[in-house]
Amino acid sequence: MTPRRNSKPNGPYNVHATCYIGPPGWISYLDPIGEIGTANDWEDACTRFGTIRFTKRGVYVGDGLPGPDGQEDDYLFPTERMTSHR
Repeated sequence: MTPRRNSKPNGPYNVHATCYIGPPGWISYLDPIGEIGTANDWEDACTRFGTIRFTKRGVYVGDGLPGPDGQEDDYLFPTERMTSHR
């Protein structure tokens, strides 16, 4: 997770993710997922996007809680995309 400052001088930060696929110590495939959301600061980014959950549908990045609009705001990296490099 790499928070990157957008055009505003004091945030919010754009949170980007990259998925590394392969055994530990050897990466066979890298997928730059891109922006998965925004955060007010590093602590907010870690709280909101630091939880990784593996499911049959794919990998969820997020705290599992609804966002400000009441909707789920976790990012789903679908299994189909993870396996499309094969």
